[in-house]
Amino acid sequence: MVGQMTTVDEPDGPLPDRTLSRPLADIARETTIDPRVPALVPGFDAPFFQAGLAGYSDAPMRLMARRHGCPFCVTEALLDRTLISGGKGRTREDPDLLAEQCGTGDLEENRAAGLEDHPIAGQLMGTQPAEMARGAEILLDFGYEVVDLNFAAR
Repeated sequence: MVGQMTTVDEPDGPLPDRTLSRPLADIARETTIDPRVPALVPGFDAPFFQAGLAGYSDAPMRLMARRHGCPFCVTEALLDRTLISGGKGRTREDPDLLAEQCGTGDLEENRAAGLEDHPIAGQLMGTQPAEMARGAEILLDFGYEVVDLNFAAR
């Protein structure tokens, strides 16, 4: 599949056509990454990853990205206080809860994301250092390989 951006009419005229000359997978195979990255995060061996995007990079999206060759994913931003209190962010990312809640019903493909969603970074945001530290501990207890501290979002 060759990637392509659609030309859109802008106030200053249409954007240029950005069709790639060859498949993105071929470009990725020929591109090298800093060798320190896979040494720190085993399995992260491609020059791209699926970044965290609030409201989108949940377990189903990450699994879709992985099934298309993405070697490393980041969760959407998880609020430290929500992880600590056991709220929605915690229940959506806890691999034990996912395993309990998934795999039921008639669909054979209904599997817990936590079983194949690695390596992974949990993106953590908050305002109090002690709460962020506790949130990071929770993510590490969940089996995350990386804790990504988000200092930009509020």
